[in-house]
Amino acid sequence: MVGTKYDLFAEMSSDKKAEISKTATKYASIMKAPLVFVSAKESINVNKLFKLIVGKIFDTDVGVEEILGDGEPLIKYSFSGKEEAD
Repeated sequence: MVGTKYDLFAEMSSDKKAEISKTATKYASIMKAPLVFVSAKESINVNKLFKLIVGKIFDTDVGVEEILGDGEPLIKYSFSGKEEAD
């Protein structure tokens, strides 16, 4: 699951960013899909997104570290199941 326009997201209030991050994490967890926030305009996580796609296609680790903090350009691909209960 890809969240685009991270550059606009970064300008939102902390509460709004936390709400969006929580909701996106929940949906990605339910779908068992990676979650990546990107901005093509600011070139944030675009290359990492393509690396994750290639890694998924070839079932290999491409060395992209997760970014998990609220308000950060999230990269999350390992879910514990805890997110679904929130």
